[in-house]
Amino acid sequence: GGRLRVCAHGLNGALTGGAEAVRQYIEWVEERHEPRPQRAIDWKLAPVSGSELFVGLSVRETAELVTLSPGSPISPLEHTAPHVSPADFHRLLEEEAVRDPSAPAGNPPPLVLLDVRNGYESAIGRFEAPNVATLRPPLRQFSELPRWLEANVHVLRGRRVL
Repeated sequence: GGRLRVCAHGLNGALTGGAEAVRQYIEWVEERHEPRPQRAIDWKLAPVSGSELFVGLSVRETAELVTLSPGSPISPLEHTAPHVSPADFHRLLEEEAVRDPSAPAGNPPPLVLLDVRNGYESAIGRFEAPNVATLRPPLRQFSELPRWLEANVHVLRGRRVL
């Protein structure tokens, strides 16, 4: 079960199921995916308990993968920051943890962790790292993010944002 959004830019969703069913789904999608380095599928797999499995399946055709603003779809393949692998993500957090906070500001700029999950998701688990400010905008849905960013750009300016 799960939720899947389908549009001209690709697929976005969260699906749950048995390991074999998930493997078959990944194979099916990748057989139909036009392979390009900048368009590689970034699968995120994680075990879930029985109580975390989705009951039904919802598949919707949409104008954009992630709704950011009505009427102006943004392609995540064209407007994106560099991808950071899980290993690099953890390395960046570890480097920041040992940074001397009393040292003069320099290169690289300080890190801030921006958790853009909705309130329900961020209540389940939080990101915390020494010497790293974690910002959790009070989002009910992801489409509220642009407004929050406009109001809080001063908090992010001059910092590296993960």
